[in-house]
Amino acid sequence: MDAFVQWVAGLPPAVFLRNSSIGYLLVNAAHIAALGILVGSITALDLRLLWSRGTVPLREFGPYLSNLAAVALGFAVITGLLLFSVKADEYVRNWAFLVKVVVVGLGIVNAVWLHAGPHWRRALREPQIPRALRMHAAASLLFWLSAIVAGRWIGFL
Repeated sequence: MDAFVQWVAGLPPAVFLRNSSIGYLLVNAAHIAALGILVGSITALDLRLLWSRGTVPLREFGPYLSNLAAVALGFAVITGLLLFSVKADEYVRNWAFLVKVVVVGLGIVNAVWLHAGPHWRRALREPQIPRALRMHAAASLLFWLSAIVAGRWIGFL
């Protein structure tokens, strides 16, 4: 593991970010912006799935929010990996970072499972939201909000 961490820390982007306060600032800001878009779109979608009475049909904005979250996740992962590379040796020993990685992984698995199953397609066609989809939405909120808390906690340990 130490060899991998040293390899990551020696990559050109990691060296650049360690030596460039503006570069690090911009990547950090991009990470925060991506997280805001990711969690904002997921929260809006999950709340719609949990409480659906008298709201706009899911088919009108569900795919948009889902795609927006996927793109934001891509940017969050890329910028997160860049930030990780700057202090990889510290992060691999930081339990809050490890918790964040686990809950982000669970959030991704939950989203893939939700979209691969029949309930998502059914909910886009019919006004009734299946119970299984509501369970995915509740789990999603738990995972992504936990990732935010764990991410904020990283700096305090």
